[in-house]
Amino acid sequence: TLTTHPDITHAAVTVHHDHHTGDRLVGYVVPRNHTPLDPTTIHTFAADHLPDYMVPTPITILDALPLTTNGKIDRRALPAPTPLTPRFRPPATAVERIVAGVFADVLGRERVGLDDDFFTLGGNSLLATQVVSRLGVAMDARVPMRVLFEASSVQALSTWLASRATADAHTPLVPRPRPENIPLSYAQQRIWFLTRFDPHSPVYTIPFAVRLSGTMDTAALLAAIADLVDRHETLRTIYPESEAGPHQVIVPAAEVSGAVESAAVTENELAARLLSMASAEFDVTTSVPVRAALFETADNEHVLAVVLHHICADGSSIAPLARDLMAAYTARAGGHTPSWPPLAVQYADYTLWQRELLGSDDDPNSVLAQQLTYWRSTLDG
Repeated sequence: TLTTHPDITHAAVTVHHDHHTGDRLVGYVVPRNHTPLDPTTIHTFAADHLPDYMVPTPITILDALPLTTNGKIDRRALPAPTPLTPRFRPPATAVERIVAGVFADVLGRERVGLDDDFFTLGGNSLLATQVVSRLGVAMDARVPMRVLFEASSVQALSTWLASRATADAHTPLVPRPRPENIPLSYAQQRIWFLTRFDPHSPVYTIPFAVRLSGTMDTAALLAAIADLVDRHETLRTIYPESEAGPHQVIVPAAEVSGAVESAAVTENELAARLLSMASAEFDVTTSVPVRAALFETADNEHVLAVVLHHICADGSSIAPLARDLMAAYTARAGGHTPSWPPLAVQYADYTLWQRELLGSDDDPNSVLAQQLTYWRSTLDG
């Protein structure tokens, strides 16, 4: 396509790897009869004849293409691509500086100006998700992915943000009145379906075990685990099905019993006991999504095993749970209850907030409907 341009005699296109932007197509062209060429004009010509994903960016002008001794293009000898650099206009407003800063950070650029285009600078759809996420946090606003594709320069995107940021500010995540049937979050809904589809699979369990050496106050540890279950509603939530679909039922802490096992085992028995715990089925419609056991393997040697169902936790949950368990055990070993501040929100509050924020797919003006429409059009394209 590049060589069909009347002012180009030779061209090469190859894949260039960049630490920040990954792999992308870049082009090299040789002008016919030393005719002055503008890379931006050539880029526009290619964009008029090719789908977006096939347009090389940037395009570098060369006097000649490097050749091997056999007369073929020596791709290893091609120079680093020369980025398209429009006349630099510095960002002036606070919004423009935020957008330019996010572009520069994601793309690994020292500076980005008002006229710089995210995709021309090497951005792609994967990096675009980082941009809209960071701008959403920085501006406390919802930035749909389609906006970045439609307004991809710093100036265009800043103009959109300045006019829409206030109107699209996020609904604050705060405790909400609980309806009779609390819905599941969308992530929980997916896991709930998969669990019901294959209820015997241990794929969605998160098991971990830790060895504890030294004097153990078993009663304090068991009380601390109970404190943990009391503090975090999601650890004592079941997800029964109704005619309207699954919903959350938060069980009072006093009613959660038999969740912690305490037993003496030999080292030879330990592996089998841990495997049995980790592979045992969770029925999240009738039982809480956590089980724990304290195994004594010798004097002053214990193994604490905990299994969580993925419907209530993920890998990031382990750190705060361990932190709270240590605080509770320290308090119980000292003869008193933990004096931690109450949680600002519980997971049920988050699910209600998520539904309120995203809206219904039946409402064409909702965030959810707009996102679904965008991704469907992207997949169809």
